[in-house]
Amino acid sequence: LRVNETFNVIEKLIISPPAVPPSAPPAAPPTIPTKPTEIVKNYSIEFVYLPQEVRVVAGEERTFLVVIKNTGNQPLTNVEVKVLGIDESWYRIRNSTLKIFEPNSTIVFEVYLTPPKIKPQEMTIAFYFKSFELIDSRNIKLKFFASREDMLLDELKELKAKIVELKSKTADAKLENKNVTEVEKIIKQAEELVNYIEDLIKSKDYDLAAKKLY
Repeated sequence: LRVNETFNVIEKLIISPPAVPPSAPPAAPPTIPTKPTEIVKNYSIEFVYLPQEVRVVAGEERTFLVVIKNTGNQPLTNVEVKVLGIDESWYRIRNSTLKIFEPNSTIVFEVYLTPPKIKPQEMTIAFYFKSFELIDSRNIKLKFFASREDMLLDELKELKAKIVELKSKTADAKLENKNVTEVEKIIKQAEELVNYIEDLIKSKDYDLAAKKLY
């Protein structure tokens, strides 16, 4: 080396490793399509109104109503109603067939009874409902009378029995120091009505007697 010789010092380069790119987020799981909620089909009806008992004079026409509601969530198709237990010639039903009975709808069936002249008796009949999807029926007690007077007297007898029952319950309530003033007024009015109907029947004013009873 020569004295005072100048050296060019080259600094050592520090080479950093290349930056590692961030890892990609994990892939989302594949979406599984959900099945639409299946509606459970329900076929059902409700007898909203059905008389437990029907009184009729043999040889005369008597009408009663049956009210049915479709309480299911599906329509009922090819609906047919009839009365079982008596001959088909004894009755007719207005609108006895129906193509479609929609859910939550109600139908009123009018039943016209015209039995022949038979002796007084009691029997059980059935109001029969049939569709393509279901079948149902309800029983009705049928009472035949020889005359309108006999029929009205029978109904009057039933009304009297109800008044006696109400009087008994009112007497019990009175013993318990309950206020029964209004009930006693109703009983008095009912007893006066019974006496009035009895007079109408005696005078053979059956139409007015029937109106007062019903």
